[in-house]
Amino acid sequence: MRIADLFKTRRQTPEPGDDAGVSPLAPDLAANEQVRRRQRMLLASAAAVGLALSCFWIFSGDEPEADPQTDEKSDVTVSTRDLVNRNLSQQEWMALSEQQFERQENQLKAVGGQQQRLDALAAQLEALKGQNQAMQADGQRVLSAYQAENEQLRRRIADRGPQAPAAQDRRALPPDGPNNSPSAGPAALLRPSEVKMVSFAGGEGGTATRAAKGNTVYTDSPNYLPPNSFARARVIVGVDASAGVGSQSDPLPVVLRVTGPARSVFANGRLLTTRIQGCLVNGAARGDLSSEKVYVKLQKMTCPQPGGRYAVSEVKGFIAFGGKTGVRGRVVSREGSLVTQAFLAGLAGGFGRGFSANANSVFQGATISTGGKRDKLSTSDILEGGLGEGVAQTGDMVSKYLIERAEQYQPVIEMPTGIDVEIVFLEGVYVRN
Repeated sequence: MRIADLFKTRRQTPEPGDDAGVSPLAPDLAANEQVRRRQRMLLASAAAVGLALSCFWIFSGDEPEADPQTDEKSDVTVSTRDLVNRNLSQQEWMALSEQQFERQENQLKAVGGQQQRLDALAAQLEALKGQNQAMQADGQRVLSAYQAENEQLRRRIADRGPQAPAAQDRRALPPDGPNNSPSAGPAALLRPSEVKMVSFAGGEGGTATRAAKGNTVYTDSPNYLPPNSFARARVIVGVDASAGVGSQSDPLPVVLRVTGPARSVFANGRLLTTRIQGCLVNGAARGDLSSEKVYVKLQKMTCPQPGGRYAVSEVKGFIAFGGKTGVRGRVVSREGSLVTQAFLAGLAGGFGRGFSANANSVFQGATISTGGKRDKLSTSDILEGGLGEGVAQTGDMVSKYLIERAEQYQPVIEMPTGIDVEIVFLEGVYVRN
């Protein structure tokens, strides 16, 4: 059988011959069987060739075999992330842990450095203490030496005074003169030498006045608030200060919160400050109608201390706004309507007194009698007199009542809440320990 016959799919037509009496279906079945066998053989051959090529490609290596004599050692790094299936959250947790460990290690190193500095400072302090003790000992020795020398000099002077020869004293005598008689020589020779102590402690006999001791305060404490310091503050409790005369003796309280440091003197190119931010200050407020201002005097200040404690100190000062003492506010006066009502009531009373006076002239006038009978007043006259008298008395009473009410309504000056002011301290004080 030829190879080309394997790929033939068409059935061969049988030649007419002796098989004319055979059934025509037998040759067709035999031809189909041959075609199927050829196809199977073709598929099996293709599969075998593919399998052979696959095995050759799999088992054949491209890399050359390493020579054991020339092979060099190489470091092989095995990643734990490839061996163990760790997700991203575990890796982040490990990174955070490493950062915390590094931070703690840095803190420990910093603490160690601080401890070394503390040890060095302690050693310096001990050295200074030793030097101080040595200086004290040297000073005591020097003082003892001076005292011993003074005692020796005093003993020498005391021993030599009465036993001194006259020849030595004679050389020190002044020459004879009108004021120096020779008779004074023996007395002068017999007078022993004396050492007198002069004390300047007692000043009863002098006429000079002693200088008064100064009251200058020297301090470098950061908690000292010097006089004439000023700071920014905010009003958290305002006031409606009455401007009446009687209200000046009963001031009203106000509360402020300090919002900035207290500034004082300017020295060496910088402004000295005291930290009082957050402190609360209260004061007494009074109103002044002439200037339309509220004046406040500071009384007490409360400041926080470390450890959750508080420091309360008495302060003296005032509040300034806009560069001037006092806070200008709006004047509220409510007695105007009452005065107007009192005026109207008095006007009604005046009209009533007019009607009443007209009626009184009728009542008190000369009566004319006819036939022994006095003429009677008319009803209109009686009504006019009664109405006038009633209106007059009512108007006077209402006017008096309204005037008294108007006196109670004193004008007030509003000090609003939430405004920023300046507080000035007049005396120094320690705001903390």
